[in-house]
Amino acid sequence: MLAKTSRLTKENDFKKVFNLGKKITGRFFAAYFLKTPGKTRVAVIVSNKISKKAVIRNKLKRRMREIIKKNLEGLEYDIVVSAKLSALDQKYSELSEDLSSSLKKII
Repeated sequence: MLAKTSRLTKENDFKKVFNLGKKITGRFFAAYFLKTPGKTRVAVIVSNKISKKAVIRNKLKRRMREIIKKNLEGLEYDIVVSAKLSALDQKYSELSEDLSSSLKKII
């Protein structure tokens, strides 16, 4: 789990990232990011369109948060990661490869 100081939680912060930030898309997600001074904050979004079952959505969120946690070094951004439907049936290693390579592009 990400530390509380590493989470993006306020609606205004989300709007700022979506409106002013840049977007990177991968096979399994879309990531919006905005350069900010200080610590990196992250949010993971998994829509009800992905699955109606909370257990499945939460599993995907946990996987994505863990991948992000391992790749936070050297970043000073607010990042919002939104899962695509194609992420649902993927193995952890495939998600990790796709998300890690995209996070490296941000730097």
